[in-house]
Amino acid sequence: MMRSTRHIVRIAGFVLVCLLAAGCVPKAYREHPDFMERARVISAPGVLPVDVTIYEISAGGVSEVRKEWCDLGAMNVAKALNAQLENKAYDVKPIVVPPELEPEVAELTALYYAVDASIRMHTYPTPATFQDKVDRFEYSVGPVAGLMEKLDVDAFVLVTCTDEVTSAGRKAVMITAVIAGALAGVQVVPAGAMTHGSVAVIDPTGDIIWYNQHTGQWAYDLRNYDSAHAMVEQMLKDLPGASE
Repeated sequence: MMRSTRHIVRIAGFVLVCLLAAGCVPKAYREHPDFMERARVISAPGVLPVDVTIYEISAGGVSEVRKEWCDLGAMNVAKALNAQLENKAYDVKPIVVPPELEPEVAELTALYYAVDASIRMHTYPTPATFQDKVDRFEYSVGPVAGLMEKLDVDAFVLVTCTDEVTSAGRKAVMITAVIAGALAGVQVVPAGAMTHGSVAVIDPTGDIIWYNQHTGQWAYDLRNYDSAHAMVEQMLKDLPGASE
């Protein structure tokens, strides 16, 4: 039995090595079939205001949005995003939305949220994954050339993140549950502290020409700049540099 198990492990390891060598491991990012051609003509990308929502999880497991944390997280993520895009030689422009354009930007953002949910549902590992959507990544938020012209950019970079912060009371409850489980001979694995983010590059047609998402459990705290930087780094690590 032991020899059989070792044999299965060896085979699994060999298959994994073969997949890595053949480049068959699924890539985390998604890109439009014409990404390289379209990206080449982008010269003035603009970063829309970053949307970050941070929840505090109470001792009873109730989630509550903390506005001051959201503002701090948005500032940290925006700073990290600009720094890392500059490191990739992109001359990005942080967009300050004038009051008269706020409705248009809000409409675009709302459309992106819906498309973002569809991308995650249909092109990432879930029971509903559609391989054809992965192989030919074509998602759009509708024409945005007019809005880009008003904001003097030729592409949008749009980032949205959610984060969970476990309160001290919640941590105490979880520790108690783990200890009680251990005494009863049951392994208790606490759930929680999930951080999720997505980034999209949108061209004037409204097509999302590059996209990535990243999720971490107990890994990030967007209230902290270094942590936010690490999160953004994961989301952008596969984005080609401007000179590539």
